[in-house]
Amino acid sequence: MTAMDRPGTVRAEQDGATRVLVMDYPPLNTIVHGIRAGLVRELLAAELDPGTNSVVVIGAGGNFCGGADLEEFGRGTAMAAPSLHGHIIPFIEAMTKPVVAAIEGFALGGGLELALGCHARVASANARVGLPETNFGLIPGAGGTVRLPRAVGAERAARMIVGAEIVAAPELAGTALFDSLCDGDTRAAAIAFAQTMQGPLPRLRDRPVAPFDAEAVRSLETLDRPSRRASNLAVASILRAAATEADTALAGEYADFIGLLMGDESAALRHLFLAERAAQRVPGLPRPAPVQTATIHGSDALADTLRQAAAKAGIAPGSGLSLATDGTGAVNLTAPVPGRRLLEVLRDDTTDPAALAAAMALLRRLRFLPVCTGPTGLVARIRQAGDRSRLAMVNEAARALEDGAALRPGDIDLALVEAGAFPATTGGPLFWAETRGLPLTIADLERAHRATHDAFWTPARWLLARTQP
Repeated sequence: MTAMDRPGTVRAEQDGATRVLVMDYPPLNTIVHGIRAGLVRELLAAELDPGTNSVVVIGAGGNFCGGADLEEFGRGTAMAAPSLHGHIIPFIEAMTKPVVAAIEGFALGGGLELALGCHARVASANARVGLPETNFGLIPGAGGTVRLPRAVGAERAARMIVGAEIVAAPELAGTALFDSLCDGDTRAAAIAFAQTMQGPLPRLRDRPVAPFDAEAVRSLETLDRPSRRASNLAVASILRAAATEADTALAGEYADFIGLLMGDESAALRHLFLAERAAQRVPGLPRPAPVQTATIHGSDALADTLRQAAAKAGIAPGSGLSLATDGTGAVNLTAPVPGRRLLEVLRDDTTDPAALAAAMALLRRLRFLPVCTGPTGLVARIRQAGDRSRLAMVNEAARALEDGAALRPGDIDLALVEAGAFPATTGGPLFWAETRGLPLTIADLERAHRATHDAFWTPARWLLARTQP
């Protein structure tokens, strides 16, 4: 299977004179290459079919579309044609037949941009929409900064884009974002709405941006966001969209998007997002059993916090899962930095795999970030090395992989960033070393070793192995 053959399909279902296009890539129908290619194929077929007078685009499984699949950037298919900005949305806007987005569940990122490019949008009351690209050091790249201000106003759009807000559809009722909100069958409502559309088809890009307070938009540059550069460019893109015609604004947005996409900050933030997803998977563990009762041992603040979180989640005290912050449980925990969501789950040869699987699942349910480590933990060890320099932290992180204190490089990067020991925009110590170049990192370590004669600076075997052909 080649990268271009990866899953993601669009199936066409005829409902009278309306062609319903169903995007299907569980769980969120992210807009992978297969979805994009399917949309182009089926939109063209609908435009050419004399028996079809309208189109509805909907997602399978109760979600419209969760936007880009960040793993596609690693596979090299994220920017492969057809694209939203260059092919799919311009084609929809040029069609002679109305295209209605039927939005259920999440419409995020490129998913919302796809909906904004349609001629109308019908949403269920449970729909949630947003453009969260700034979480990843990006701005929307398929017209989000151009069409959303025309739909909801520049100030509201700026708050959604810069702040990466996910907004419930009823909060945006009465704006041009939604032509209709429904409590019942969204698909049926969208089909019915499509059949009422006559005359020139509306395009959000043709609407003017309503008057707004430009200083209120600029003030959002000061929000505490992962990437200041992305925030600044998002604000600039929104202001440009209000001041220029759509084609100029769209071209400027895409140029800024590509500049951010090619930069180190966005690569680092995307790496951390995928690392957090990967940290949930511990090889060799069984499927976690549901936890109904748990005993949490310990008398420190972390144990108290865990008990409160468990009670709030409906986990009763009892003889089920045994967790401990004092080393006496079936699964033992530590918080490297008090008050943060990061928890180290300490694993040794005696740890029961079933208990570990249940603990990892429960802690995620309680909204902590569990990272499985060796029995002595991870963060304190690497931070101690970091007292010398960032380079020392890299070397110690590599040694932690060698001796099994961490499962994968991303776990270390995630833990150190969550602990505040490394800036998020660097991606963590090992990602930072990879980005600057491992040969340079190794050369710097060897130089320190020659200067100090301290064995600590001997490059870790893991680093050396990564540079071998």
